Amino acid sequence: MKNISFAVVLSLIAGFTHAINLDAGSIKCGLAIKKYGTCMYNLSDIKEVDFASACSKFEQDNCKDFLQDVYNTTTDCEGQEDNTLDNLIKQIRYIYISGCSKDENGNLCPLTELIQKREAATINADIISKSCNSANCKRQLNNMIELLPSTKSYVENQNSSKEENEQVPQEWIDSTYKNIDADSLKTYLDSEICSKVANTTNTLNATDANGNPGNQTMANANDNESAAILSLNTNLIFVSLLLITIFNLLF
Repeated sequence: MKNISFAVVLSLIAGFTHAINLDAGSIKCGLAIKKYGTCMYNLSDIKEVDFASACSKFEQDNCKDFLQDVYNTTTDCEGQEDNTLDNLIKQIRYIYISGCSKDENGNLCPLTELIQKREAATINADIISKSCNSANCKRQLNNMIELLPSTKSYVENQNSSKEENEQVPQEWIDSTYKNIDADSLKTYLDSEICSKVANTTNTLNATDANGNPGNQTMANANDNESAAILSLNTNLIFVSLLLITIFNLLF
């Protein structure tokens, strides 16, 4: 990865522990940074955009504390006057959740697979519906939704320190995040339709082979539901592509 950027991160952490006013909140934040520090430092030798290597680093012993907290939507650095460290922790959580999550059988979640194998990704990849087959993958999407604001904030902060020709265009960022309907996505993930996707798919495949017309209505209903979440699906892919940029900028 880019050592200059990571060195800046490390200097922020080091400076934080010496320059803060030691109120209760700052002490909690300092302890959190100390707890996660070696785990984040492990990522410094990863080359370019390599999520598979990053994921293997997260599995090492010194990342146990980080992984124990990875699904928390808050950090002990929230509420500080400078939100850099809060956003940093959330951003690294976002990278792990989106780029390393697996289902109950140890297979990559649909969104994780798209991120890790992005050269084979298509804009119509059915990430959301396929994620319904796994409680782990549904949890992945739910937690990503919670972390989206910090992701946008991080991209915008990074943009401000880059030359114009190296920036992610602000209109791309605004358009992508504006069109993520978080409430609708959460509602779908918690819905009966999502929970029955696997069984419905199996039933449709079996009955279609037998020419049973009674299940065509079910198929049409599912098609309508799929159409309703297509825009959410598409924008999740755009956010995933932004994530690749974030990953490269972060280190």
